[in-house]
Amino acid sequence: SGIRFDAVKHLRPKHLEEHLRHLRKSDEGLFAYGEVLSLDEEMHKEYMALECPSSDFPLTVFMTRVLTEGLKAVEEGVTGACARAAKTSGLKGAVQFPSSALSSDSVRFARNHDTVMNPNLYYGLGGGCDAAAAQWAWLLSLHDGSVLVFPEDLQQQVSSSLICRALRFRQQMEPATATEVVFRYEKTTAPPVLLLLALRDGDRLLGLAVLNLCRETVKVALALPLPSHTRFVPLSGDGTGVAVQPDGHFTQPLLLAAQDAEFLVVQKS
Repeated sequence: SGIRFDAVKHLRPKHLEEHLRHLRKSDEGLFAYGEVLSLDEEMHKEYMALECPSSDFPLTVFMTRVLTEGLKAVEEGVTGACARAAKTSGLKGAVQFPSSALSSDSVRFARNHDTVMNPNLYYGLGGGCDAAAAQWAWLLSLHDGSVLVFPEDLQQQVSSSLICRALRFRQQMEPATATEVVFRYEKTTAPPVLLLLALRDGDRLLGLAVLNLCRETVKVALALPLPSHTRFVPLSGDGTGVAVQPDGHFTQPLLLAAQDAEFLVVQKS
């Protein structure tokens, strides 16, 4: 079972601690998280210290910026994205912005009820299912985090297929302990055109997610620097394997539709 504490920043940590203690007496496996609508890392930490993950608004702000701006967005990181969003939103006072995801189990999202019901009110976050699809795929392809998918996005045709395939990939990648994230740009001042994620368990490669961020179909020939002759099985298609050649190219280029992805699982020998 699970419980979401809404607007938890209006509840003092010691009071939340009492609630959690009582609830966990009857359900030791209870999952509870707090919705903290803030970019302030210190505020999130107050509640995370109670083993209560927090809604990762800072990460959402960063990912949204990375997918819509140039290379500078990646270079400035989560801290830079939060600083810019705070300034644009008129946030005043001393605030400490995080430098990465709030925690390995933070609650992550591309859209939630706040950004849907109040588009662009909170740190410029907004947009529809179609705009969020790639971000959902990115979140679900990572090895960590608790991803809370907005129900409408799972039901709409423009996003449901990609999200469902990403969910299957996430299930296959359960043993993963690390994710390597690589962006490719045609122009460093423009948004990225391709996103690649390699999931590993130690030195062992488990899978690869390749996202086409363009608005047109593309052929992807070059993989990440991977051991030659690594063979993958695409989660879509007829199960025909795809291998990596010694020069790092796929034996058969991946044909990716606009704003779509392919999820590849390393073939067991």
